[in-house]
Amino acid sequence: MSEINPTPEELVENIDMEVEDNTVVPMPIDPTLSHEGEAADAKATGDAIAAIAAVKKVLGQSPDGTGNVAINATQIPMSAETGAQTISEAVLGVQAQTADTIYYVAGETDTVKSVVDGIINACTDGCTDDEIDEIFDDWEDEEA
Repeated sequence: MSEINPTPEELVENIDMEVEDNTVVPMPIDPTLSHEGEAADAKATGDAIAAIAAVKKVLGQSPDGTGNVAINATQIPMSAETGAQTISEAVLGVQAQTADTIYYVAGETDTVKSVVDGIINACTDGCTDDEIDEIFDDWEDEEA
């Protein structure tokens, strides 16, 4: 072989190999899978496990099989404060309320009934238009 300019025959190297047939060793596949005879889908399995791990409780209630969480008014607090009354307790607390017991303005002594009675009395006593306007102006000022 000439080192500077080898001939094409000198560049080709012949290799003789013999390949033997080999038997495939099958891995056992679980026959209880959804698709019998097929391998499990590792990604789908991992995603399902991650979804279960990500399940959160709502007010101490765990989701059902479909992922829904059922809660009712006895479990929902009115605020984030510790010991806050629930929606159910708040509703029960106002069921017995009437216009005689509901204050027209928080912190004031006038009830809804006394304010309405005052308007009715003013209207039936023959108020002038200016007096009626003054009643509603006072009411609008309280609302603002």
